[in-house]
Amino acid sequence: MASLAYDCAMPVTEPSMSTGRIPVAPELPVIGVGCAALGNLFRASSDADARSLLARSWERGIRYFDTAPHYGPGESERRLGDFLGTVPRHEVQISSKVGRLLVSDRDPRADPEPMFVVPNGWSRRTDFSAPAIRRSVEESLDRLKLDYLDLALLHDPDDNLDQARAEALPALVELRASGLVRQIGVGTNSDTVAVQLAGTGDLDAVLLAGRYTLLSPDAPAMLPLGAATNTRVIAAGIFNSGILASPDGRYDYGAVPPGITRALDRLRSVCAAHCVALPAAAVQFVAREARIHTVLLGPASAAQLDQILDWLQEPIPEPFWVEVNG
Repeated sequence: MASLAYDCAMPVTEPSMSTGRIPVAPELPVIGVGCAALGNLFRASSDADARSLLARSWERGIRYFDTAPHYGPGESERRLGDFLGTVPRHEVQISSKVGRLLVSDRDPRADPEPMFVVPNGWSRRTDFSAPAIRRSVEESLDRLKLDYLDLALLHDPDDNLDQARAEALPALVELRASGLVRQIGVGTNSDTVAVQLAGTGDLDAVLLAGRYTLLSPDAPAMLPLGAATNTRVIAAGIFNSGILASPDGRYDYGAVPPGITRALDRLRSVCAAHCVALPAAAVQFVAREARIHTVLLGPASAAQLDQILDWLQEPIPEPFWVEVNG
């Protein structure tokens, strides 16, 4: 992704045969939109808000959207599914996730999740068993109004890694063989988990959130492994939950720790010295890394999307990168 003069929907070439897998899907676009905000992440939004964001994303050339049953729960997939009925299926790629099933919010097995503001009567239950994986994909397809997923990701299997490896991953492999999903992978905040699962040789892609940013600038181990195994790396959480885009943003979904505050102060000082906007530096830092195939943006509105895409194109002098990386 080293070039910043981009077309959001490119490239669309077939993947390499070096892993021995049949290339059944095109490369993911270089820019995508994460749809957690459509599930009311931290704040409520309306169906109209969701339509506005998705329509503007399409206008700006976005052709890849990532969602999950967890987001809402279910609201993100439902809203995205309503939008997908208005665009050509062959022009868009959709990823969703497995590992959580939707259940009644009265279910004693439901997992509490305060981040999503949606009193819609539903909650989620963690389940990485093989039957749950198939059920999760089928229910996601119903909400998305699709016949197949372009990419199905194990969702944060960190605390269930043994079951994910023994049951969930083989179930996804079977679903890929059946054509119900075209590619499989893992979505996680843990570089260690990503490496362990990518090491099986079964994954097409890894979505790694918040582990390669201006505040975590050392290349995670997944980057060289991805390049060596032809496993595509999708970078998400590029603003570390918002703190790199806004002074009152969160850090990794929570409060900003003192050590991060000090690192932010240094970054802001370097940005001021070079007349660079910190959010522009944050998004371009990730986009400059050639071993990252796709940068996943997480706007909460159409206006935020426009702002992030503008930051992506803002000129940044090379001496800035020398000082930041030094």
